[in-house]
Amino acid sequence: MNFTANNVHAEITISSTAAARGCVRQINVNGKDLHLTIPAGIKNGQTLRLKGRGYSIGGGEPGDLYVKISVQHPSTSPQQERVESQREVEKAVERYLSDLFPSPFAVRLHYPIRIGANPSNADVVLCDGEGNLVAIAVCKRNGFIGNGITQLQAYLGTVNAPFGIFANNTKPDLWTFHENLGRNQFKEVPRARFEKGVFMVQERQSALEQLQQRINLLNKQKSELERGLEWKKQPPVLERLKQQIEQLEAAKSELEKVVGVKAWEALKWLKNLLEENVIPENETSDGDTRRTLTISSTCAKRGGRAVMFVDGKQLTVKIPAGTKEGQTLRIRGQGYPAVHGGRGDLYLKISVS
Repeated sequence: MNFTANNVHAEITISSTAAARGCVRQINVNGKDLHLTIPAGIKNGQTLRLKGRGYSIGGGEPGDLYVKISVQHPSTSPQQERVESQREVEKAVERYLSDLFPSPFAVRLHYPIRIGANPSNADVVLCDGEGNLVAIAVCKRNGFIGNGITQLQAYLGTVNAPFGIFANNTKPDLWTFHENLGRNQFKEVPRARFEKGVFMVQERQSALEQLQQRINLLNKQKSELERGLEWKKQPPVLERLKQQIEQLEAAKSELEKVVGVKAWEALKWLKNLLEENVIPENETSDGDTRRTLTISSTCAKRGGRAVMFVDGKQLTVKIPAGTKEGQTLRIRGQGYPAVHGGRGDLYLKISVS
């Protein structure tokens, strides 16, 4: 079943007698009480759809309400019959996040967030290794929705966390996952996208740290060259260093703007950018240059294209199908300027990850 971004999911429990005869049950959606007519003969696990009874995002058309019916029989134990409390739902979200996202991620309960002048506590939050909020969860008791979605959006917009969860039961398959698109725009996303996006947040943080380390190193090399301590051909080497520093700083600035799954494409080419030898030790007088290019195993097997930067310019490299680890590709005329004019060749040693 495909759900749009403004659908609502809930679950209610009825007795086997009520399921056999049919009944009417009250359910609260966005602060409004709805009377749900359950037809006679409904089965355990069956889902009812109420068109136009979901919530509206940004004034758009409201989505649908999907209510899953759980039928309990007389033999069911009292422990199973009772309604799950909000505390039980919070514990389920805490377990889910803790099991899926290990250290350096950290899960915290009742995290303080101030919305305007009003202090409040988010039920469950997930933080990255730097303590930044990655995901916020709003929890309600079993089957209750209330103003939970509005509350979640308020939290996400206030602290600019990339992801959110709304849970009103202990089953992750029935939770709704949300992505913060910025400017008070939110989108319901599949669970798999949420999980991948959270991991990308940590990958992005690690890449930003590597970028800063590389920028610091290049600035140090640049200072040494400006003092004339190394390299006889200082002008071209110094100019190349300046270009690389500007390029890395621009990449860092762009990566800081993207979050979640949007960082996926940026991180793919960034790995090759970080592996570049800014002052190639293997550069010869005729401009020939040797680099290492990292590609995926799928790209190596099937062929494809990889992006890297040479002399401050983006270069797209065609990878032949069946490329092996350690193989060297030669790209004519894509090295550095030669001493006697023209450009040398670029030799790429393939590393398969």
